[in-house]
Amino acid sequence: MTMRVSDQSIDLPEPLIEQFVESAELKLEMIEKLERQMDYWRMQLANAPTLELPTDRPRPAVQSLRTESRQFSLSLDLVEGLKALSRHEGVTLFITLVAAFQVLLHRYSGQDDIVIGTPTAKRSHLETEGLIGSFFNTLLLRVDLSGNPSFRELLSQVREVALGAYANQDVSFEKLVEVLNPQRDCSRNSLFQVMFVLQNIPDNKLLLNGLTPELLQFDTGTAKCDLIIELTEIPNNLAGWVEYATDLFQAATINRLIGHFQTLLEGILAHPDARLSELPLLTESDSRQLLLECNDTTASFPADKCIHELFEAQAAATPQAVAVVYEDSRLTYAELNAQANRLAHQLRELGVKPDALVAICVERCLNMVVGLLAILKAGGAYLPLDPAYPEDRLAFMLEDSAPVALLTQGRLESLFAGVTRALPIIDLEAEFPSWANRPDTNPDPHAVKLTPKHLAYVIYTSGSTGKPKGVMVEHMNVVNFLSSMSKTPGIKCSDSLLAVTTISFDIAGLELFLPLINGAKIVLISRSNAADSVFLQEIIAQSGITILQATPATWRLLLNGGWKGSSGLKALCGGEALATDLSAQLTESVGELWNLYGPTETTIWSTGQHIKASRGEQYPFEPIGRPIDNTQIYILDAHLQLVPQGVSGEIYIGGAGVTRGYLNRPELTAERFVTDPFSTEADARMYKTGDLARWLADGAIEYLGRNDFQIKIRGFRIEIGEIETMLRQHPQLREVAVAVYEPLPEDKRLAAYLVPQGATVPTASELRDFLKPKLPEFMVPSAFVFLDALPLTPNGKLDRKALPEPDQNRQVPDADFVAPRNPIEQQLTEIWSNALSINYIGIHDNFFALGGHSLLAFNAITEINKLFKTDLPLGAMYQSPTIEELGIIISSGNRQPSRYSLVPIQMQGSRPPLFAIHTITLMDLPRNLGKDQPLYFLRYGMAAEIGNRSVRLPSLEELANHYINELQQVQPHGPYYLIGFSFGGLIAYEMAGQLLANGHQVNLVGLLDTCLTEEKRLQPLHRIIRNFFRQGPNQLLASIKSKITDLSTPNEYGKDFWPHIYTSAPDATCRSNYQPKSYKGRVTLFQGWEPESNFFSYAPPEHAWKKLLGDRLEVQPVPGTHFDICKEPHVKVLVAKLMACMDETINGE
Repeated sequence: MTMRVSDQSIDLPEPLIEQFVESAELKLEMIEKLERQMDYWRMQLANAPTLELPTDRPRPAVQSLRTESRQFSLSLDLVEGLKALSRHEGVTLFITLVAAFQVLLHRYSGQDDIVIGTPTAKRSHLETEGLIGSFFNTLLLRVDLSGNPSFRELLSQVREVALGAYANQDVSFEKLVEVLNPQRDCSRNSLFQVMFVLQNIPDNKLLLNGLTPELLQFDTGTAKCDLIIELTEIPNNLAGWVEYATDLFQAATINRLIGHFQTLLEGILAHPDARLSELPLLTESDSRQLLLECNDTTASFPADKCIHELFEAQAAATPQAVAVVYEDSRLTYAELNAQANRLAHQLRELGVKPDALVAICVERCLNMVVGLLAILKAGGAYLPLDPAYPEDRLAFMLEDSAPVALLTQGRLESLFAGVTRALPIIDLEAEFPSWANRPDTNPDPHAVKLTPKHLAYVIYTSGSTGKPKGVMVEHMNVVNFLSSMSKTPGIKCSDSLLAVTTISFDIAGLELFLPLINGAKIVLISRSNAADSVFLQEIIAQSGITILQATPATWRLLLNGGWKGSSGLKALCGGEALATDLSAQLTESVGELWNLYGPTETTIWSTGQHIKASRGEQYPFEPIGRPIDNTQIYILDAHLQLVPQGVSGEIYIGGAGVTRGYLNRPELTAERFVTDPFSTEADARMYKTGDLARWLADGAIEYLGRNDFQIKIRGFRIEIGEIETMLRQHPQLREVAVAVYEPLPEDKRLAAYLVPQGATVPTASELRDFLKPKLPEFMVPSAFVFLDALPLTPNGKLDRKALPEPDQNRQVPDADFVAPRNPIEQQLTEIWSNALSINYIGIHDNFFALGGHSLLAFNAITEINKLFKTDLPLGAMYQSPTIEELGIIISSGNRQPSRYSLVPIQMQGSRPPLFAIHTITLMDLPRNLGKDQPLYFLRYGMAAEIGNRSVRLPSLEELANHYINELQQVQPHGPYYLIGFSFGGLIAYEMAGQLLANGHQVNLVGLLDTCLTEEKRLQPLHRIIRNFFRQGPNQLLASIKSKITDLSTPNEYGKDFWPHIYTSAPDATCRSNYQPKSYKGRVTLFQGWEPESNFFSYAPPEHAWKKLLGDRLEVQPVPGTHFDICKEPHVKVLVAKLMACMDETINGE
């Protein structure tokens, strides 16, 4: 065969047709060989991973194949050195370069198991060497870089891998894909994502009558790989060519990668015995930027001052400015300072000194701020305890920390009944506090040798061992933080900051101390109001709030509640990653938006970013910004080496915010607080956060998630191991795993994956009841999924990625599922299903037992009000947390159900039913009685025909008879168990008398702080004056208005009066005409400890009842005021005593 060049004939080696025929015959002879080779590839590529290189842009769902390219070259000295190293190690230059490229990918991705592609001419037979035509094939080289081997050791492995691949190169790549059938992904190439090419052009070039073939590089603009590096040997060096997917990478990133590859090759040549982690990657310019330019945060701050000293200076400068407001009460800077001083002097007398801990457990109020400042002024450190925590958790924290005293409120003291160690308890709301006459001057810090290096507070966070751990934070840590925050994001003396965070969450330190050292005002709100979107919107507007710090979940709650925003508001967002869709809404709704990041161990926030415009929906989260003053952020790999810009690594934090460590946990402190190798200061430490991030081109940091099993839900930091430890204590569970799932954006929930011990499988309700006494509410899983076995990785470890996401069906079915029975229940079920992401919901299912929380409850009640055109408050979801109950409430607005007053709360359970008269303050009672106690509420009022006539108020006897008729529709015969709150107790008493008179047995009559008569006397004048000035004007006006309304309300109401709307006027009318008869049975009075009134003192309820009943009255003291005994946390004590009384009569039967 010939071809013509310049009108001359040139002979070619052999007739191509014959040669291709011979090639085809050769393939037929290789069938058995191909089968053997296919077996090799099956084994070699089993469970092959996907390479996840860090990208500049999110990977599109379908790759576009668009590419660009960059050229580079390796110097002659470097190439000759690499060739010499290759000869010395007995490998080719190709093997050395492939090994170096694998190291580069390993350092960029953090992966140890990497597959790359490389082309081969597929001319393994002598007969094909001279053929013209393409026999191109792609070989896959899979290298294991685990164990941090030396480069020499890696060379040996790569050599063996390459030899194996070339020995089995006859199987085409297309055939591999067909046989292995990997999961198809339109966003990337199958089996490999990067390719390495070394063009080795032989010296005996093909000469065509004076024509010399030349290798030309050209940019096709398309590629099927994320990245291709091609090197070509030319006379004086190696010419390089990088082709990259523009969907993923920017040109600057590829330029850096080229520089890192060259640096790596130079390091390999200089130190071939170095471990892979020790080989240099960064250029000198890279290191300077990451260590110095990104961490140029040096700033002056008052390092010689404690927190309270800064507050004292501000109080002296602006004594009459308002410091803190709670509801209608407020304190000026001078008043707050004086009150804190008096208490501080008392604490010093109790032995409080530097580094001594003082526990504080209070509901949010002015005294909370007084108590915190007093502890600091005394020289101690405060230990915040959340009243909502389980008693076991509180007891552990007290035992572990050994505080010298406890500041609390009298109504909360019952939480600490199980604490074994002796502990002085100070009631911050005592009527005659023992510190009232102490000096109001600032205690001298030098008298107790207090310095900024002493502790300011200890805050407990979730611990992986099953027990929380206390983080020790010093004054200097906090002062640096406050000094930095005062400048950026900044605060002025004219600002009003809305404080919504519990003090057991460290970010409350910003809300309380930042305003107080800058002359600004704190506006405190209660825990329940902080979860109420409507209230938040009102107080932001009415109180002129200019700064609000909240988690993303709270900001989303506000926006979903219809908040239109506030142009004068500075919004601080932290505690969880800030999603870009949320930031887009917030930037349109507020004056400034700041995204903040930081663990408790480095003092509240360590970085911040001013979000001026959302990054766009293609990015999941906003950057967390740059380090604050005197703070260093290092992003390191597993071997504490700096990672390049754009590459994922773990955040380590150094500088002035690094705290002392963990209380009583020296081993854990040593593990997480490590020596800072980049600092010039002696003994400098940095904190290992466990958070993954990367540097962006503009010097900001992008948060990428966790590298361990610690997560955040609604701002709370949770160690999954702590939940797993508790679940393993359940006798019916053999294996346990807990993970996070996200059924809806920004709605992270916990799922427990369980393998049962035997045939008996506990229900979701049983598991929740098991966990509630041990863990806070936010740590109780929403879903429980039972599996035959937990999924494992090939090396036998739990494969968390393989845990199935809880589907929308019920994960652990409860018994007695009842489907919706009417259109209202069906519509309510659909709303709940959307809110909870659960398909099948029964009418008796409890919203909160199915995984609901306050934010989901708000979303659900909003949809209910829209659909049914009602105006139910958020509290309705807590008072009536089942479909059946809500259906009754909604239907009662249009027609009267057969049981107008009787509301089923829980119909299941083996115990006798309990009937609770009047639901005004019984919100928390159902949750604490448990699933085995059937419970029915009897709400205020009687069913009456609505017409043009008015509705006559019933007498108390008539009301009691009406309630009896309704409860007997559920329980026709005794024995009966009745309780009543306040005026409801009087009705329960009358009901018991009527039931007894009609031959029915009544086993329990429980009066919840019920007064038989209102025996009262006027308080002394000085006490009235004191109480008067404790109130703000709004509270006084509301009180006066309520009295006027009660006095002026007639006994006849118009047609719009609904009897279940509670006012005190109907009570007073019923009570005034009621003459109680002596009851022959036993009556139990659950009496609150704290009588409550501004102008009158009341005789304890037991006095009048004793006169009527004598020794038939049993008095059970319970903590709290009249309106608190049925609320958390006091309700726990009430329920325990109530259940004991019921059990006594049940067992007596």
